[in-house]
Amino acid sequence: MGERFTIRRAQRKQARFRCGIAGPSGSGKTYSAILLAMGLATDPSKIAVIDTEHNSAELYDHLCEWSHLGLDAPYTAERYIDALKQCEEDGFEVVIIDSISHLWSGTGGLLQQKELAERRGKNAYTAWGDVTPKFEQFVEAILSSKCHVICTMRSKTHYALITDDKTGRTTVTKLGLKPIQREGIDYEFTMMLEMNGEDNSAVVTKNRTGLFEDGPFVPTPEAGRIIREWLESGAVETPLKEEPRRAPPTEIHVGSDEPDFDVVANDPEDEGGDLF
Repeated sequence: MGERFTIRRAQRKQARFRCGIAGPSGSGKTYSAILLAMGLATDPSKIAVIDTEHNSAELYDHLCEWSHLGLDAPYTAERYIDALKQCEEDGFEVVIIDSISHLWSGTGGLLQQKELAERRGKNAYTAWGDVTPKFEQFVEAILSSKCHVICTMRSKTHYALITDDKTGRTTVTKLGLKPIQREGIDYEFTMMLEMNGEDNSAVVTKNRTGLFEDGPFVPTPEAGRIIREWLESGAVETPLKEEPRRAPPTEIHVGSDEPDFDVVANDPEDEGGDLF
């Protein structure tokens, strides 16, 4: 038989929150992210904002005593990851990345890196081959972070060319708003929120928690506390027990009145391991 895998009863574990908040300008993305973070953190001083919006997040310094990290161009995945890791090392519990749209379309971002690769002679396929691993490293940094991570994204109006089957006419049709980020980024989050610019409410468009599914809600510290309670209600992660190590083989010599037992240790040169 080939490789053996561990099978155990499914059980929700305690986890960190991964949230995406998308919306047009003025819809309240940053403001809402800070309010949610106030409920997620045990103390507001444990909140950090990685600000790519020319320090605009500091307009909300009156909400609580949170910390600010300004991130300017070039907006490379490596710099985003370094900023996130620094917040982790400094002991913050909640990190808001405001925003991750710059990683995609900002100066030095992934789209610009792809275009530069094409100018150097690569085709679109091989150019994406250079850029995609960087995006995946950024996503992995978020998913493996010890902090709760909230990412904001700018949204733009999404249009499509629709052809009428009867008349054959093609028209430009408005489909709604679309986050300025790589297609499918919403799959990576525990919860994805779409902000309504009219009343600063949020609609849950992707949800793994079962919370706030009755309709639009206004992000508040209390909503953050509800999310934290749900996250902490899971089981505590316990490490898997290691398989007991096998005893070394023995060789029995028969032929004398009292049998001798010679311990024959595995040769590390043959087995690739250490002596017991």
